[in-house]
Amino acid sequence: MKKITFERTKNYKIKGNITVKVTSYNNGEIEVKGSKCKQNNLTNYKKISKTEYVNTKTGEIKQYKNTEYKRIENVKRAMKNLNDILKNNFTGGTNEIFLTLTCEENITDYDYVREKAEGFIKKLRQTYKGLEYVFVMEQQERGSWHIHIWIKDTLHKKLYIDNEEVYTIWKLGYTKTERVEATAVDVEKTIGYMKKTRGKEKLPADKKAYYKSRGIKKAKTEEMQYERFYNEMGKSAVYVSGITLHVKSAKTGKIINTHFKETWKEDKHNEER
Repeated sequence: MKKITFERTKNYKIKGNITVKVTSYNNGEIEVKGSKCKQNNLTNYKKISKTEYVNTKTGEIKQYKNTEYKRIENVKRAMKNLNDILKNNFTGGTNEIFLTLTCEENITDYDYVREKAEGFIKKLRQTYKGLEYVFVMEQQERGSWHIHIWIKDTLHKKLYIDNEEVYTIWKLGYTKTERVEATAVDVEKTIGYMKKTRGKEKLPADKKAYYKSRGIKKAKTEEMQYERFYNEMGKSAVYVSGITLHVKSAKTGKIINTHFKETWKEDKHNEER
């Protein structure tokens, strides 16, 4: 396998004819991602079993990385999806709360705790109408599972649930109820807390990393040329930041692939004009 190195840079001009994926979030953020591949060896590989693949060019047979590695990679992928979902649906403020539910006893049964969490939310929604939610399950060092739930009220401008009420409904242990402030820092901090992989490494392979209500929607993603993005969206938005990752051959120093991401923000002042 070829040895590669990575180089990050912020000064990279994206050409108009490069195909990019543009994701638009409800909070006004626009994310542009793309790659420029000078060399692609993936077509040289073919799967021959659950554990092995072959290099069709050389005939060399190799094994996939172990199940533990794949499980951790699946969790990382799920947390990336969770990051996008939270960014698209939560902005902080008086109609949102963040709950932590723990188990006093050392309950290691994933399905039992998940069912209790779903029952808790069902009871909560019977009293408080219009609630949408996302929750994740994390495992403590002792083995017990606990829950983090981000809830928003879609019918009212303010949501208040006393922690005593949360504790009474949950019944299994300590609870904490917090307000997520409507600031970029507080929202990003809460998203980061929910999407962290620590505590999810031992998630059973056939279990989900997060759960959400039907009203929680994924962000809209379109594939287009960069020139079209800039003309249709970029001109009326504000450029926030950009990062580029060059994948280089360790032997020659030549760039193999280039991956880039830009973040833009809808310009509300421009819309008003």
